[in-house]
Amino acid sequence: YNGTIIGDKKVKFLGTTFDCVDIFPLNEKVDVVVRPEDIEISKSGSGKVDGKIITKIFKGVHYEYVIKVGKNEVVAQHTKSFDVDSIVSISIDPENIHIMNKEYTINNNSNNINNSTTNWC
Repeated sequence: YNGTIIGDKKVKFLGTTFDCVDIFPLNEKVDVVVRPEDIEISKSGSGKVDGKIITKIFKGVHYEYVIKVGKNEVVAQHTKSFDVDSIVSISIDPENIHIMNKEYTINNNSNNINNSTTNWC
């Protein structure tokens, strides 16, 4: 997920602020990684942020859910069954939030496209 460091051991992503254990400079843009099995699902209003379950697949031991939180899709795993289209709350323990430096790519093109000898077909 795209995130921003907004304080000492605090990161904003999924539209809310989560505690984390990593230290980064204030206002640093970061990538936030959370394993599906580390996301806690509970009844609406009891966690950090609410979302709507849009898919549910039974994987033998657990269910795999896709939860729509704002414009983001969160993949989570849980042994408890929740109904598709239900609103649930998610929470993540600080030690399960992994903060990574955001990588940026810059493309440079030094070709002169105004060269009159170029034939464009």
